[in-house]
Amino acid sequence: YYNVDMITDQRVVDLDFPNIMAHTMSETQLEHIEDVTQKQLGLLGSIFDVGTVYIQTAGSNQNIEFTNIPSPRDVQEILSDLLESKESGEI
Repeated sequence: YYNVDMITDQRVVDLDFPNIMAHTMSETQLEHIEDVTQKQLGLLGSIFDVGTVYIQTAGSNQNIEFTNIPSPRDVQEILSDLLESKESGEI
C-alpha cells in the first residue's frame, strides 16, 4: 500500500503498510548499523534516480530496506555521515 522511511540522529525506522489493515515497523539504533548499500536497477532507475537502500544491522535484528526511493546515493551518504558523527561523539 505505502511505506514510510525515517532517519533521525538516533535511529532508522521503516514502517510498511502492505494493506490498509496491517503494518510492519522495523527500527534500529545508529550504533547497530554495520553496512549501508544502495542499488539502482535498469535504465529507468538510472534515468529517474530511483533505487533501494539496504541497511544491514548487527545481531539478530531484521535488516532494513528503503525501496523505490529517490536519490538513493544521497540517502546512503546521509547515513554514512550520521554514522561517522555518532562514532566521533559529535551526536
